[in-house]
Amino acid sequence: MHRGFAGVRRIILFSIRPEYARAILAGIKKFELRRGSALNIQPGSIAVLYASGKVKRIVGHFTVGKVFRGSPAYVWRIVTSKKEYGIGVDAKKYIEGSTSAAAIEVLNPHAYTSRISLNEIRMILPGWNPPLSYTILNEGDPFVEIILKPLWRKEGILEKLLGHENQASKNMD
Repeated sequence: MHRGFAGVRRIILFSIRPEYARAILAGIKKFELRRGSALNIQPGSIAVLYASGKVKRIVGHFTVGKVFRGSPAYVWRIVTSKKEYGIGVDAKKYIEGSTSAAAIEVLNPHAYTSRISLNEIRMILPGWNPPLSYTILNEGDPFVEIILKPLWRKEGILEKLLGHENQASKNMD
């Protein structure tokens, strides 16, 4: 399991089309494809999903499994060799235009019962914008501290996701 800041699992915020987010959270889509090598995405990381388009909400997360990197042709071969990979040919067209690609295995998808909208986020963090593709979130990042941790606490999954979360912050609720 990859540990990021302070021994805590690395958190990645992905912008993703709503139909792909639904497929991931329903357990249908087994890989998330990205253009570029995605070198900073490591197994064990928490991949938080921001559904773009008309949804504009934080909708869930998954644990990053294996990450396959290489040419688009190589990545496509790897993904399609897996049983029930849940990706259509539109994904192949998406990565074909890039010099490198990554297939990120989806493990343990979790849909949030409380979904936070872009407007709600901006009420708390004025001017916040979702990433164009993805971003790595660091310790102390307001998005982690003010948006994600309270959401995960409400969902009852904070300890599970972050492991040894500071006991003092847990007892503040």
